[in-house]
Amino acid sequence: NKHSLAPQSGTDSKTLFNSDQIESRMSDEKISALDTPTLIASESLILQPTELDDAERYLKMVADNYDRLTKWLRVPPPMNTIEERRKAQAIDIANGVDGKGYWWLIEENGDLAGTIALHHVEPTERWALVGYWLADGFTGRGIMTHSLKSVIDWSFAELGLNRAEIQCAVNNAASVAIPE
Repeated sequence: NKHSLAPQSGTDSKTLFNSDQIESRMSDEKISALDTPTLIASESLILQPTELDDAERYLKMVADNYDRLTKWLRVPPPMNTIEERRKAQAIDIANGVDGKGYWWLIEENGDLAGTIALHHVEPTERWALVGYWLADGFTGRGIMTHSLKSVIDWSFAELGLNRAEIQCAVNNAASVAIPE
């Protein structure tokens, strides 16, 4: 299942930018790379750019949710060591520096709840793929809906994207419902 989202005017989520900035960044020019910012999705939800020091807790979250994730995603087996995860994470972080992707860890009241990312950012055509997942115990509470809205709002306002595509398994009703 594929969904494309376009920017919406106005926002009830608190982000680190103003929705009035959307028009000022929309142009025919190629978008350029930006640092991945911290986004505030709600009073209790913060999207933190991933760092190498997050490798251990991310590795634990993947390991704890691996069986559930493989039902919906092509997920390689979890890394065996924190150092392996740090190396893989360094590549993901470099994509943000190059403007190819942006990756956040979702924290609810300080607890790691999941992850959301912009992948395959296409600077000339100004679109990207969005991927996301939540850890067990954090689903069904609107966390991803708020997180997705913050990422989409930021990507249209700050990166100048004009399209974001979400691909998810047709049978994953919870994931399909998020962009609808």
